[in-house]
Amino acid sequence: MELNDIGKIVESEWLKTFEMRPDMNLTIGEYVIMPNHFHAIIGIGENNYNTNDSDRGRGAMHCTSTTTESTTPESTGNSTPSQNKFGPQIKNLASIIRDLKWV
Repeated sequence: MELNDIGKIVESEWLKTFEMRPDMNLTIGEYVIMPNHFHAIIGIGENNYNTNDSDRGRGAMHCTSTTTESTTPESTGNSTPSQNKFGPQIKNLASIIRDLKWV
């Protein structure tokens, strides 16, 4: 596929992803930019953000829970939603895709 100007921007930003996040131990795989979407394979190796001491070497995701039980606005009588029980979503696949979408 021959990329138009927007496709070239998407490719440039995708490649910058790996330069911007050396601390995440990312591996670029195959990718293809289509006229209205994007496919990619990305590897996220062991790093300080996705393991803890007891999980080291197993590649397990480490999430810190901020609540011990389900608290929805309906169950608490509160009109504001509860905080994400897994904490802020940073330094993971979701954050990489979110950042790319902001381009």
